[in-house]
Amino acid sequence: MAGLIIGDLGQFDKGRDIIVEYQTGKLKQISDLHPTFMAIQYPILFQYGKDGYKINILYQFDTGTGKMKREFVTRREYYCYMLQQRSTESQLFIRGGILLQQYIVDAFTSIEDERLLYIRFKYQQEHYISEIYKGVQNAFLHGDISANTIGKRIILSGSPCYMIQHYHDAMAICHSLGNHDLFITFTCNKQWKEICDALNLILGQRAEDRPDIVSRVFHMKLIEFMKDIKQENYFDRAIGGIHTIEFQKKSLPHVHIIVWLHPNDKYSTTDDINEIICAEILDKQLDPILYNIVSTFMIHGPCGVTNPKAPYMRNQWCTKHFPKKYSSEILIADDGFVIYRRCDDNRTIVKEGVKLDNRFVVPYNKGLLLKYQAHVNVEWCNRSRSIKYLFKYINKGPDRARAMLHENIDQVQPSSSAQSKVIDEIQTFLDCRYLTAYESIWTIFDFDIHYKFHAVQNLTIHLPLMNNIIFQGDQNVDGLLHQLGIEKTMLTEWMSTNCTAEDACQLTYAEFPSFWRWDGKNKFWFRRQRGECIGGISYVPSTVGELYYLRLLLGHMKGPTNYIDIRTFNGILYDSFQETCNAMVLIDNDHEWHDAMDEAAT
Repeated sequence: MAGLIIGDLGQFDKGRDIIVEYQTGKLKQISDLHPTFMAIQYPILFQYGKDGYKINILYQFDTGTGKMKREFVTRREYYCYMLQQRSTESQLFIRGGILLQQYIVDAFTSIEDERLLYIRFKYQQEHYISEIYKGVQNAFLHGDISANTIGKRIILSGSPCYMIQHYHDAMAICHSLGNHDLFITFTCNKQWKEICDALNLILGQRAEDRPDIVSRVFHMKLIEFMKDIKQENYFDRAIGGIHTIEFQKKSLPHVHIIVWLHPNDKYSTTDDINEIICAEILDKQLDPILYNIVSTFMIHGPCGVTNPKAPYMRNQWCTKHFPKKYSSEILIADDGFVIYRRCDDNRTIVKEGVKLDNRFVVPYNKGLLLKYQAHVNVEWCNRSRSIKYLFKYINKGPDRARAMLHENIDQVQPSSSAQSKVIDEIQTFLDCRYLTAYESIWTIFDFDIHYKFHAVQNLTIHLPLMNNIIFQGDQNVDGLLHQLGIEKTMLTEWMSTNCTAEDACQLTYAEFPSFWRWDGKNKFWFRRQRGECIGGISYVPSTVGELYYLRLLLGHMKGPTNYIDIRTFNGILYDSFQETCNAMVLIDNDHEWHDAMDEAAT
């Protein structure tokens, strides 16, 4: 069971269109906040018409429990409460099967819809506007008094821009710690003992019927898995890592993990790699337990000629490049990928009536596979050519589905060349998003989808007086310009700190957050007392011009106190940031462009 969220075809977005018919025959539109909304939608699950979520449900505090800032239960908290199994309550709701999955997806869409409507109507579009500082100054000089005539931008956390930011955070970690070492895929196993024991509490249930149990057990296993890597040093000292949960269509949830190891603990030789990664079928007589686990979880296929209709087949070729080639020893290819040892030893495993040999084995680690008894793919990837691909792969965002809808009524839209197109990230985010019950319940339980260590501080970058400011639309422009600290940014305050702290002058802009913390409310940097953080300068494409060259300079210069210092090199003040880059030989040849195109081609 899954849900497909698409944009409304009408001109206005007012949420769900719910019409109920009274016994008198009259129709009435109700909101999804109506207490009987879910009972009307699912009469089989709520046979007595029990009231569902409504606003202003008070918290019940135990004696001695501290007060919370919020007094009322949120919609997510209410559905999280509902999706719990209790021995004192009726089991009809929990035994809903596919109908329960639909309820979970419906609950999540209600939560998500409420969040998006809040951003759209209550926070961003009605009250807050974004514009560059210089643009506000120019508007004031031209006589614009009201702030709602300046700039407009709709912003959404969770949109593609949000996913791109996670990608750049990963690149910042990579820039600080070097090439990553391991890429791990860990998939949920619905046959885990914990899942089976929970299902046995109600006879006749399957794992497919209880995405809540499956997700909670997988979350516990993931916490233990990351503890083994981060704290127990399973692969020796791990100094950095990121992971992203993924929910594919018709499959169990899984996680992609990238790990950075300490420079002294890297697996730099083929013998080192061979100690932690295996890609062969084990001897059934010597290790029967691990042999059975490999047979169950780590054999790809069958695909190719024996099964041309396999899910991974495209144009008669396996997209995962199976079967692999035999290799008597482990090798590192020129493109940075590893050719694992796969001996032609006549060991086979029968899967779906087809004999599969070592060429179909997915690389794994014996210890992790034995402990977690699930699909645990471990790959060595300490080469630059695969870095960007992996980071983009794990941050590609939620699943999408293609849909084509036709509206019969022709609508003529007025056009005006004077009006600029508003970039609506909220509408783009909603169009054709594919929601599974697993993703829905994961979000309802408030489990993290993205995780990283270390933390990454996104560093803003802008040209002089071109910093972005956010203000209320009903504000007076004159008062806005005289607002205390309106011109301050991370970048300007970094340069101001260089004027007063000698040790700050020894750091580049990206190195600065490792030793200083940013107070976003009061807009100043103060010395870091604890914790670790990596700085990542906001991405700027090369086509932007001067801002791109400013970013290049900030990656190399230490201790500038103003923009003039940034344009100064060897005592010479240059007219532009581009000329300064040329003088510093940062863009003297096309070598970086050739490298970028070579990497894109591979």
